[in-house]
Formats: sequence, structure tokens, C-alpha cells
Amino acid sequence: MLHSLSGLLKQAGENFFVVESGNFGFKVFTNSETLRKLPKIGAAFKCFTYLYVREDKIELYGFLAEIELKLFEMLNTVAGIGPKTALGILDVDKVENIMAAIIEKRPELLMRTSGIG
Repeated sequence: MLHSLSGLLKQAGENFFVVESGNFGFKVFTNSETLRKLPKIGAAFKCFTYLYVREDKIELYGFLAEIELKLFEMLNTVAGIGPKTALGILDVDKVENIMAAIIEKRPELLMRTSGIG
């Protein structure tokens, strides 16, 4: 439904940032690597988003690169992995290395993530 957001970075927190776009402030959850790469507060930027909808919550997740979004979406299709765990996996290593570990069936890289055994 929501693929991307463009606007001004208004705030960054421990696990989220706020994008102001069209008189709306969108709270977007993300991983720590994305937070480190954000521009300065007040700067214009674009992020790629994933809308997570469950009966008890609606959350927006976002990344600066579309490849990160695609990996996040793929991870969320795996039984037992939700958005929070997927964010943890994205912080383990570069996207390319994580994808290679999955393709080559090397679980040791993924096992560095809290909640994955």
C-alpha cells in the first residue's frame, strides 16, 4: 500500500524516525543501521516503507535503500520472524552478506540476531 515516503526528517529516536510529508508526521520504525545513515534533522529525503497491519496494531517500517526493504519483506514471510526480529537481522551485517548467507544456507550469521537460535 505505501511503498515510499518523501519529506523532511523531523525527529529520530532509538528505533524510529519521523518524516513530515503533506502536513502529516509519519512515525517510521527502523533498524539502527538506517538510523545511523539518516540525514540531519530538517533535511529532505526519501525512504522505502512497509506497512505492517495486524488486528491490534498498525506500524510503518522504513529503510533508505529499496534492497533493504525487499529483504525485510522477505524475512517477514518466514514463520516465527516478525518485524522486530527482521530489523535485528538487518543490523547483523550488510544486506548483500545476509542474502548470501540465506542463499548459501549458512545460519551462523543469522544466529547472531537476538531471538534466533
